[in-house]
Amino acid sequence: MEQSQSFKLGLSQHLAMTQELRQAIGILQQSTQDFSRTVEEAYRSNPLLEIDEAASFSAAREDHVPDTERIMATYLGNGGESPAFAMQDEEERRRERREASLHRREGQDLKQFLKEQARFAFPEDAASRSIAYFLIDSLDERGYLTLSPAEAAQALQQPPLKVEDVLRSVQEFEPAGVFARSLSECLSLQAERLGMFQGLLRQLIQCHLPEIAAGKIRQIAAAEQVKPSEVQAAVQLLRTLDPKPGSAYGGEQAAVIVPDVIVREKDEGGYVIELNDHFVPRLRLSRLYQHPEALDGKTREYLSKNLHGAMFFLNSIEKRRQTILRVSEEIVRRQEDFLRRRTRSLRPMTMQEVAGAIGMHESTVSRAVANKYLQAPCGTFLLRSFFTSALPGGERGADEVKQVLRQLIAAEDPQHPHSDARLAALLAQKGLKVSRRTVVKYREQLNLPSSAKRKKY
Repeated sequence: MEQSQSFKLGLSQHLAMTQELRQAIGILQQSTQDFSRTVEEAYRSNPLLEIDEAASFSAAREDHVPDTERIMATYLGNGGESPAFAMQDEEERRRERREASLHRREGQDLKQFLKEQARFAFPEDAASRSIAYFLIDSLDERGYLTLSPAEAAQALQQPPLKVEDVLRSVQEFEPAGVFARSLSECLSLQAERLGMFQGLLRQLIQCHLPEIAAGKIRQIAAAEQVKPSEVQAAVQLLRTLDPKPGSAYGGEQAAVIVPDVIVREKDEGGYVIELNDHFVPRLRLSRLYQHPEALDGKTREYLSKNLHGAMFFLNSIEKRRQTILRVSEEIVRRQEDFLRRRTRSLRPMTMQEVAGAIGMHESTVSRAVANKYLQAPCGTFLLRSFFTSALPGGERGADEVKQVLRQLIAAEDPQHPHSDARLAALLAQKGLKVSRRTVVKYREQLNLPSSAKRKKY
């Protein structure tokens, strides 16, 4: 039986993803803080890398140290009005209250705080104190009890009535609402503490929490035979309570956002753009390799094996630096009006446009802006947040639509809020033609509720 074989020749081009290439890509994507740890790890693992002490310490100038308080204020939304972090006023105030609460109780562990109260509440009753400790250890991070009194009684071999009695006592501890077994009970405990657990508010807590979440004010009013305005007023009062009273305690301290790129205005106009990498160790090739004749053969061979990796790492550091600077310079050049507060909206800009302007691949630009912040005189922003798509025609961008959308909703009659279709029509009158579906998407990105939930009675 005759067999035939055929051969096909073809050319293909592909990029071999070597370990060194993966390392270079990873270095570019890292924030400055992560990059600093990578540099320190490379210094410890490669004997041909050493710290250039003179370069490291001369770079750490006083004016390079970021203003931590201003950076945090900007990042938390108190300045700079970053387009990427726009929020509704009411939600902003609610968030600020939560953050203030976190700062007040920073470093204070909820369970330790409750156990201190238990020691005062049951100074001579060891059995009750033991039950209280068990219930405290059964709380989740919200301050909710994760098991029933019957389960606790069985686990402790204590009478159920005794456990119930201790539970009622510990539910009077601070913060109000702890040891609840449901959202309704949590809010009830707080309302009782404030003397508000009566009338319509009581009915809302006990019977209508799902409808409140869905914004069904009229349905609640009909069920309770009251005016919608009365329901809305009671809901506003209900929102002053804390659904997660335990969350304000313990946890890690909020991380300080350290900018990776700093933009400074020059007296004569324009900007100076520099990397905020003064705390990153400066590495150089070790002087050991500069005088190999003083070393024995095995040592020279060992160092030679590490030479290529050391040189590639140093080269990757410099490429990272130059890439981030070039990308940042192009971003600042294109968004100068926004950074100088001449306009409240960003200029439409894509990564492909920036990549073409500086002669890089779009994926390189994407990696260069990943996980990095830019600090300018007007605020601190995620580098990635400067990129925004353009509307048909190319002159106006999505960020401008969001700004106008927020203004339209802020100025509307709260008793007759605009529907999404009406908002689309109003935007079109201003030359911003977007579909109703796009309005819904942008409204949700801005954390703005639907017209039904914005309506005031």
